Amino acid sequence: MILVITVLYALPKLLVKFASNCKIAKFYSNQIWFVAGTIPEQDIHLLHNFVLRIFVTFWMLFALVVTTAYRSKLVPSLALPYVEKPPQTFDQLTASSSYSWGLYYLAGAAYAAIRSSTNPTYIKMFKGMELEHSAVKCLVRAIETRFACIIYEGSAVDVVHRSLSDHFGRHPISVAPATTFFISSCWVMEKRAVFRSNFESLMHLTMDMGLNNH
Repeated sequence: MILVITVLYALPKLLVKFASNCKIAKFYSNQIWFVAGTIPEQDIHLLHNFVLRIFVTFWMLFALVVTTAYRSKLVPSLALPYVEKPPQTFDQLTASSSYSWGLYYLAGAAYAAIRSSTNPTYIKMFKGMELEHSAVKCLVRAIETRFACIIYEGSAVDVVHRSLSDHFGRHPISVAPATTFFISSCWVMEKRAVFRSNFESLMHLTMDMGLNNH
């Protein structure tokens, strides 16, 4: 569209410059500029020929429809720009052909759980999964490319607030609501151990202080 308007704008200038008959050149120049100028709503020279006036009427209606349709598409795209929604679940992630994924690898339970899972989604996820040994690099890849970083929630929160957020706490990370295996840790002790009551009281104190949520 821009190329067509550019050609139609330059053509009258060339006609006026190189045509031998100035009136004919000006006539064609006015016609071409009228056709090109009505769409971007520029000032045009009205033609006096009756047939051309009929043509003008239909052309003005056509230009009105084109400009209205263009504005109806332009205004919503400027007011509400398209924002791509990344995969929200592991099923969507493995089904997406435009995303790759990787695990923040600590050689621990998360890798072993995904590797030994019999769930078809996790089997497919393990086959295409990369291993990233740096949490920062894993999250930076998620920001800069179509890459999903699979990481422990606690590690992600720490890295994001420490290395990837501004002084207002804002960050460009999009966190999916889906989670995978819940892998907990606990103390194992002998039944009726004498220090169990002391340990439980200590855990209750940490919960009261807000250091432990479980």
